[in-house]
Amino acid sequence: MLMMYGNIFPCLLDTARAWVYPTNAPISAARQQQLVARLRAFARGWRSHGRSTVADFAVLENRFVVAGGALRSDGELSGCSIDSLTRAISEAAGSLDIMFLSPLYVFYVGTDGAVHANTRGAFRHLVASGAVGHDTTVFDPGITAVGSLRQGAFALPFGDSWHARVFRRRAAALA
Repeated sequence: MLMMYGNIFPCLLDTARAWVYPTNAPISAARQQQLVARLRAFARGWRSHGRSTVADFAVLENRFVVAGGALRSDGELSGCSIDSLTRAISEAAGSLDIMFLSPLYVFYVGTDGAVHANTRGAFRHLVASGAVGHDTTVFDPGITAVGSLRQGAFALPFGDSWHARVFRRRAAALA
């Protein structure tokens, strides 16, 4: 089950920055709407050392809060502006009782069709047991560009991901 996000954030170029915040549980549609509305309100006043920015937000698969942002002109977002964005996301999520998980967890679609999160050790055992196979969809919350979302680097089959290189080798060592 491959997810495609080719039309995400139409106001941003492929080179715009992206940040993915995985959650500890699915987010209801109502909370998603509230969260995105609060973040868009923040974005209307978001600046990078006084320079105008453009940003948008989405919740993917009910589990990943995704932000995309860039300057309206050439250049890079400042560290201070990224810090303020991170604070705004944390505050908006916290006010809605949405909790984030470390991106060091492994996120994948289980046989039940839901997104699951496991520690790396637990995921390694799932690979070794065959519960995670070549076509199991895995997510990479470490992507950093909107273009990566659009081009399929966020959600892809286990066998085509960095996860396969890391976890197959380690799973083989367990056997």
